[in-house]
Amino acid sequence: MMKTKLAAALLCLLSVSAYGACKESGQQCVHYKNGSVTAEGACTVTKCQDAAGSSLKWKLKNTAVAVQTDKSGKTLVNGKAGAQAKNANAAAMGLTCYAADAKKGDFFCATGY
Repeated sequence: MMKTKLAAALLCLLSVSAYGACKESGQQCVHYKNGSVTAEGACTVTKCQDAAGSSLKWKLKNTAVAVQTDKSGKTLVNGKAGAQAKNANAAAMGLTCYAADAKKGDFFCATGY
């Protein structure tokens, strides 16, 4: 009987960890389009981690971003292949950016990714 209860408790712990956990934090977010700031201000970044990888999301005015990275390191930015991207203006402000296509100048940046 004790082994059954212990096994059930262990199974519950493992099943919860497989789904992962999310954490929200207040950040400063900026959206750059072709070198210009299209939106900036306080936002809430939601970061989740599970067995498949990680995701983060934020929304600011009419701008939203969803970044997903799987265990192999493949990153999607708003559903398109992307990556962490360098933006000199954002870096000077302590922001980390992601972009689906950095050549198009569409950067989604926040202070606490």
